[in-house]
Amino acid sequence: MTVVSSLPLSGDQDSRLVVYPKKRRGYTAWTSRERVDAACSHRRGQTRLHNINEAVKLWTSIKEIWNRLENKCRDKIKKYLEEDQLGEKLTAIVNIYLKRLNTRLSSREE
Repeated sequence: MTVVSSLPLSGDQDSRLVVYPKKRRGYTAWTSRERVDAACSHRRGQTRLHNINEAVKLWTSIKEIWNRLENKCRDKIKKYLEEDQLGEKLTAIVNIYLKRLNTRLSSREE
């Protein structure tokens, strides 16, 4: 029979599940350090793999959201500029500001 128990660890460490070996005659209990080592070595490889998998999932979801947002923004900007010939109006406004800026700069030079 395998016994599963949670270990209360001191300090900043959380409690972890430890699988004890089957009880036999003359079985001596593990010391607390052996329990901690067993818990850490049991989960060490799984935790790294789990973290890598989670990071990959997170990165792919961020990339997917970014692509959706980018495409939606492009479409919205195109629609906004196409409506009521806003692109032409914007270029006209920019040209007016450039002319004003040029006149100010030329008046400073004189």
